[in-house]
Parts: sequence; C-alpha cells; structure tokens
Amino acid sequence: MKPPQARYVWTDAHGEGRNRYALFRRTFTLEGAPSTGSVSIFADTRYRLSVNGVVVGHGPARFFAASPEYDTYDVTPFLRQGANVLAVAVNSYGCVTFHAERSIGGLIAWGTVTCSDGSAIALATDSSWKAQDSAAHQREVACLSFALNPGEVLDARKEPAGWRLPDFDDGHWPPAAVLEAQEHWGELRPRSIPLLDEREVLPRRLLGSWTGRDVEDEQIYSFTLPGRMGDWSLRGAPALAMTYLHSPRDQEVTFGAWWGRYWINGRELEPVEREDMARRRDFTARLHAGWNTFLAVERVPFGSWTLYLGLPRSCGLEVSAECEEGSANIFLL
Repeated sequence: MKPPQARYVWTDAHGEGRNRYALFRRTFTLEGAPSTGSVSIFADTRYRLSVNGVVVGHGPARFFAASPEYDTYDVTPFLRQGANVLAVAVNSYGCVTFHAERSIGGLIAWGTVTCSDGSAIALATDSSWKAQDSAAHQREVACLSFALNPGEVLDARKEPAGWRLPDFDDGHWPPAAVLEAQEHWGELRPRSIPLLDEREVLPRRLLGSWTGRDVEDEQIYSFTLPGRMGDWSLRGAPALAMTYLHSPRDQEVTFGAWWGRYWINGRELEPVEREDMARRRDFTARLHAGWNTFLAVERVPFGSWTLYLGLPRSCGLEVSAECEEGSANIFLL
C-alpha cells in the first residue's frame, strides 16, 4: 500500500505537455550489507526502472487515470554496500491513444531497503529525488499510428553519460517537483496482470533473407508539424505546406511522399501506391525550367503531421520557400 509520504512528482508542478520525457534519480548509501529491498512504482504514461545501472523493469500496465495500478519489484539482487541509485526514465504521452487517455506526466514510487545490521532506508518519491527533462529526446514526433503513441526519437549523444549509475554527479539536477494535482489519479492498486516476460527467445531457423532497394539517388526533405502550438490545438485541422522546386530544364520527375494531396503548378497529382515501401506513394509531374510551385495539403492526424518528400538527385532540383537557390528555408507552413 502506498505510504502517505509518497508523492506524485515531475520536473515541474503541472506535468502538462505532449510526448515529454523525464529522468529521475534517488541516491542512497547503505552502511551495511543489503538484506532486502523492494520498490513499488507507477508512472503516467510509461516508465523504465533501473537500479545501479541494471534495468529492472518497465510498465505500467494499461490504465485509466481513475484506476491506476502499480508494479512491485524485488531489487535485492541489484543492491550493494555503499552508494546506490534508483534511476527512472518516464515518457508522458500527453495525447490520446488506444493505450492511454490524455493525461499529465507523473511518477510515484516507494519502497524500503534493509541492511544486515537492521538499519532501513525509505525511498518514497518527494523533493529528495532529482529530476530533469530529457534533452536527448525529440518531443514533436508523429504518432506511430492512429492507435499508438508518438515514436521515440533519441539522440544518444545528448543523453547524460552514466546517469543511471551511482557515481554520476547529479549535483546540478534540480529537485523533483511535487505535482499540484495529487488527486489527478485515483486510488492505486497492485498490478492485476503478470509482468511481461522478457526472457530471450532465439529463432529456430532462418526462413529467408531479402535486400532493400538502393535509395542513394534520392534527396529526402521532411518536417514534423506538432498537433499543438501553445494553447492552439491543430488536431484535425487542415495543414498546408508550400515550397518551390527549381528545375534546370523541362523534365518529367517522379518523387516519393507519404499521405496527403499534392499539387505542382496548380495541377493535382495522382498517387501510385508502392508495394515495396510501406506508406510511400509515388507521384509523377511535369516540371518546366525554372521555379515550380509545390503544395501539400493534409489534415493533422494522430497528434502531429510529418511530411516526407523524396526527390531524385539526378534531376538537379533545388528546393526553396523563397525562390532562392541555396536558401535554408525549405517549406512555408
């Protein structure tokens, strides 16, 4: 059962925002040899728990905010005399999926570690924990599908090196913020289904192998339009992207794109579905020498819209939102 001193925490007091990633640490020192240790944990929306650099588990099970369920782990095998740390990475979806309702970010955990000398340490989440937003994760990422959460885009070069280890210096990390909306979630109950089985399962035999198509001749342009800009929700709103394509000569060009409707020089293009590349469609257009107008229109689905445009390098095309060769501005939205 959750002790009263365990509080929901985040990197700020409100927890609002789409596709946020937060990192949490709780360091403690064991003067004697550890004898027992357990940690109970719940996070909105997903967590990954590590003890002294070893991933112990992740969760929680799917839930509604009114009826959350916590997980409990025996962490005794991962403890040691001296410095120890609990490290938790949490991803708050902050948007509606088939796995979770729109909610706010929050982490709550508690547990006790006892030593052979009879001493004990309580580990409940409060301002004694350290927390910071992950600078290594990109937030404005499209959902994986209409049913799933935003994809995880991680630049490992920006992740704090060794942040899951006890000797990491977190002195510059701020204390975790106790959330104002402690009653946002209902009464916590123990997990009602077993934890996922993560045993390694090896394949019995190789059925075949396939090679991918060489796309080195393509120049890829893309951007992601978030489903929310400040207080303005774009979900379901029509979005327009415009740019200009400079062609060195009159020519017919076939390019690739994702969902949406596309026009070149005022003429709507007909898509051709690709069987060898999922979700990609090819479009063929006649370009004249000089600048050609390109327009893409799509409603913002799944919390964001990602435009993808693959142009053949061999055609010598330039892309500019300002009709200027070498311009850094690619699209007008």
